[in-house]
Amino acid sequence: MATFDFGRMMLDLLMICAAYVLSGRFYYWFSQHIVYDDYYWVLLIFCVLFVLVMHFARMYNVTTFKYIDRIITRVVGATMAASLIIGALVFMMQFKETSRLFFLLFSGISCGFVILLRVLSAEWGGAVRGRAPAVLFVGERAEFEQYRHFINLSSMKCKFEEAVAFGDARIDTLEKFEDFLVVRRLDEVVFVYSRKSEFQYEGYMAVCEDMGITMRLVIDTVEMPVSKRFIQSVGTFPVITFHSVPVDRVQLCLKTIFDVSGALIGLVIASPILLITAAAIKLESPGPVFFRQPRVGVNGKVFNILKFRSMYIDAEQRKAELMPYNEMRDDFMFKMKHDPRVTRVGAVIRKYSIDELPQLINVIKREMSLVGTRPPTVDEVARYSRRHRRRISIRPGITGMWQVNGRSTIYDFEQVVALDTLYIDQWTIGLDIKLIWKTVEVLLNHKGAC
Repeated sequence: MATFDFGRMMLDLLMICAAYVLSGRFYYWFSQHIVYDDYYWVLLIFCVLFVLVMHFARMYNVTTFKYIDRIITRVVGATMAASLIIGALVFMMQFKETSRLFFLLFSGISCGFVILLRVLSAEWGGAVRGRAPAVLFVGERAEFEQYRHFINLSSMKCKFEEAVAFGDARIDTLEKFEDFLVVRRLDEVVFVYSRKSEFQYEGYMAVCEDMGITMRLVIDTVEMPVSKRFIQSVGTFPVITFHSVPVDRVQLCLKTIFDVSGALIGLVIASPILLITAAAIKLESPGPVFFRQPRVGVNGKVFNILKFRSMYIDAEQRKAELMPYNEMRDDFMFKMKHDPRVTRVGAVIRKYSIDELPQLINVIKREMSLVGTRPPTVDEVARYSRRHRRRISIRPGITGMWQVNGRSTIYDFEQVVALDTLYIDQWTIGLDIKLIWKTVEVLLNHKGAC
């Protein structure tokens, strides 16, 4: 069965066209001006861009689960992407006659219509699936229930006629299996491939092939405690990918846009603070305004992190003599509440986390993200055990789980690792926004600064 859901795409396009008509009607009520003929190009470009983004987000794949939150986030993301690109075209081409009100109405109603139809079909679509192939499931009962649950979450049409175990007397020989398929008039057979089973798959699959019956092989793969998995084709080879880091291309693209645009906006807004801080550092003590230090980024790549200098210039040389006062329990990180190396200006900018602002430049250079794991030093990573290295499997961030959960009150490195890996496991764009909002709250309340 083809995996591309052509019908779903056509329904989305129908909703967008309906939104175009309704937007024109609303705009006429507001302005007494008919705009249908003026903006056909907007409708055409929007449809193409929307469908492309939704396709890359696997929203036209019949195997994609119809979770409500996934529907909402991906339809909103596709609408925003299409709207931003059209907006950029309008700006570059200087179309002065373009109505912003109509464009906003069209984008908003399109998004609402598509979400509404998809949510309704996710809730009640199972009752109107139409002609579905008759399917035999060969496997354990628990596997069958789980498989049927997942099928019902997708757009795949499937009518289960029967579920039989591997050793069922009705199919324990190839002849019985063939008779079973003929009597039940089956269209498909789903086999569960298990490493523990001695079931002779090849012979049974050969029977299906000779009879022209579609086969599916559900692979009972190695269980990994953290990794998610997906299957794709490389040429004629089916490949199972296990991943414990985010690989959703749409969300990662949105994160990149979010990071770079956020960093640029942040630099513009914070520019007066940056200038005042630079002057204060220069006036109080000799040395450079900025502190550069090698840090370890994604998958071990080293970069120079940029901060405002908050210590005297001999701070690194004095670190060894202060190690006995380290408040961290395992010496992976160094933390000292009343560090004598910190200048007066440094104490202030640390309290309000102003010393971190130059890292926005690291974000623009794609060495860091706005939100991520804590960027470790080279010496720290050299002492990591295997499981600690998962912390550096994604880009480090200016803020993250550790920062918003009381960084100055955490003295156990394993707790830092636990918070960072929790972020990796649960990451979404929504979580990034939530953590940035929490960071603002922490800064305003002066909690957790060190």
